[in-house]
Amino acid sequence: MGVVTTVLGPMDAASIGPVLAAETLICEPVPTVGNAGLPAGDAAFERAPVRMSMLGRLMMGAPNLDDRTLGPIDAAIALETLGAAGGGAVVVLSDGRTEIASAAELARLSSLSGVSIVRGGDGSDPADGLIGAIPVGEAAAARAAAEQAARTGLALALALDTGSESSAAFRSVELALRAVDDGGLARDRVILIGAQHALAGSHPRLGTDPGALERLLEFGTALCFDDLGRIPTVRTEISDHEIAVAILRCAQLGAGHRVLLSCGIRQKHRLTAFGGNGLEFIATQLLPYLGMLGADEELRAAVGGGNAARLLARATTAEGAAQ
Repeated sequence: MGVVTTVLGPMDAASIGPVLAAETLICEPVPTVGNAGLPAGDAAFERAPVRMSMLGRLMMGAPNLDDRTLGPIDAAIALETLGAAGGGAVVVLSDGRTEIASAAELARLSSLSGVSIVRGGDGSDPADGLIGAIPVGEAAAARAAAEQAARTGLALALALDTGSESSAAFRSVELALRAVDDGGLARDRVILIGAQHALAGSHPRLGTDPGALERLLEFGTALCFDDLGRIPTVRTEISDHEIAVAILRCAQLGAGHRVLLSCGIRQKHRLTAFGGNGLEFIATQLLPYLGMLGADEELRAAVGGGNAARLLARATTAEGAAQ
């Protein structure tokens, strides 16, 4: 299967185990200055430390600086819990708000937890095991990243714009992938992060858009559903059940080998230590649920880590370049 570059060095892809394909782990946003026109109560809530009594408002999206701050201790506890649930590997990508954690910091976390960590970057650092994530709206950056991926044999991650409505999202992906083609990278070496956002219907919270999954698959990339394990609220647009159904549909269409999964935790309240489902959600809840819906062991192993491990394995120049 090949070799995966982790922050602790090369690792046989066949032995990597379960994989979370798009996480943040560490995030330290810049504090806001002043109240920014907020009522005093909302401004106080934004600056308060996360505690159990705040979970309702946090789940509904109330802004809070501490909730958006994931420190090394938070990451260490989350990885320890993940390790106890079966471990494997975590792919760490920039969340677009802060710089990605250093390779040295991630190596320390990997050593402490026993969980392998693959770091996304621009491909210039020997510790980079993946290139990206590049926003799909940045076509020039996508082309440059594709050229680097083709040279290095690394896979490329493109991040879907979570704020775009469906038609705009598909258009952005199409333009980004044209740039990837121009950069000489085969589309089967590309991972589309946040694929679930393209499945939302035109009316929020009313289910998936019919035909959207098939349109996504036509792009020829791997699809990463990376917002799994959220406790549902009235603002939930795509439920974990609908993602599970989409995974089964991918398998029916012969594309089960192109599905990757992650929790995409970017808020403290989603960690187990603060009442959430944590990084272990996919291993302990989603994969068994897929089994209940009829997914066989081979499919669960593939989407739970096998597909990601294959993509993370460094390709030869011939394999990485578009034909």
